[in-house]
Amino acid sequence: MKKNYLLLAGLLLFLLWNVALASEEEGFIPGGLRPLGMGGAFAAVGDDQNAFLYNPAGLTQISRSRFSIGETTFGLNQDTLDILDFLQDNRDDLENYNDLEEARQEELTQEIVDKIAGLNGSIKEGIPLNFSYIRPDFAFGFLNRGDLNVKVSTGIIVPRLHVTVMEDVLFLASAARKMKVPIGDLSSGASLKYLMRWKMDEDRTVVELGAEDFEPELLSGDSFGLDLGTLWKINNQASVGLTIHDILATKIKYKDLLDNNASADSTKIKANVRLGGAYKPGWRWMPAFMDLVLAADINHLIDGDYTFFKKVHLGSEVRFWKLLGVRGGFYQGYPSFGLGLRLAFFNLDYAFHGEELGEYAGQVPEWNHLLQVGLRF
Repeated sequence: MKKNYLLLAGLLLFLLWNVALASEEEGFIPGGLRPLGMGGAFAAVGDDQNAFLYNPAGLTQISRSRFSIGETTFGLNQDTLDILDFLQDNRDDLENYNDLEEARQEELTQEIVDKIAGLNGSIKEGIPLNFSYIRPDFAFGFLNRGDLNVKVSTGIIVPRLHVTVMEDVLFLASAARKMKVPIGDLSSGASLKYLMRWKMDEDRTVVELGAEDFEPELLSGDSFGLDLGTLWKINNQASVGLTIHDILATKIKYKDLLDNNASADSTKIKANVRLGGAYKPGWRWMPAFMDLVLAADINHLIDGDYTFFKKVHLGSEVRFWKLLGVRGGFYQGYPSFGLGLRLAFFNLDYAFHGEELGEYAGQVPEWNHLLQVGLRF
């Protein structure tokens, strides 16, 4: 028993060290719309292909083999629509800003300040090459996610655009085992990941971005990573899940694709601990065709860079005849909502959720709409 406590303490210290020393690099961009509609609370639910990313131990809850292919995702936020409308309406003037009369330059700059300065445009995508195979205790797959963000500011003289692009391709294989314990079942699981990432981060004036000699820095990197998870199913109603993402603080070494593959900085994805609980009430008044699950997660459990409400995720889902899922919750203190439709082999999911871009909940909210379609056999 004493050795077990020492091992646990050593693991905790190792995680704290990784969290403290790793640079600010995000993990794989989450893409499952079912968890997002549930406020991101899924560590103790994990009963479908989303266990890949939330808790590999959930694979022991899979009842039969499933194959998913062609999953395509598209999402954007309201700020994106506002920015695109403004750019379209003022395209000619922005492209020829230096040739405008001084009065028009001042007018256009003021319009940027009034209408789009400070907006955070975001577009998310997942190409239809995604596939996954999942069966009891084992799964593997190929996942793709992309994220484009544009922030507009006034600059000193002319407007500036801060553009960030991140495209992820993830190959992963997961396995899990379940064993009996004095109270319920205890499952453990692991996901081995190979991540390929392309990213760009440019903060330039609109004049610089439109110049013929403009050459952005496009970085490419890859790395192996490891997630570990446990799931304690206390009974048929209650369960508790714990996941350690990127337990070795996944290191990514980058090279510049537009500069003869010159070496660039190396970064690390922080180790991240997610703790969650789930409860299926099974109330007597509920009809047999209805399933209800309530869930709560604390993400970034030991990361001091996140304030409390940025860590909290609350969610629920009601499923009717296993065909229609209605979801709701709170993502970092902001409401979330989702719908899922299963028709034969066709799947359609929608999610709406707020996300905090600032340091604390309520500072810089981002409202996202996402749609996902795919085939599942």
